[in-house]
Amino acid sequence: FEEKTLLPETKENVVCALGLFVGLVGIVVGIILIMKAIKKRNVVERRQGAL
Repeated sequence: FEEKTLLPETKENVVCALGLFVGLVGIVVGIILIMKAIKKRNVVERRQGAL
């Protein structure tokens, strides 16, 4: 009879996975914010150019 034991690195694996997830979410959010800023700047430039 062998006991099923959790891997000793389970805690580290969870922390690593969470870190990767947070990093990827940060990259996606950053790209979205940059795209919004560029789009907003283009709209402002068009309005000023029409005057």
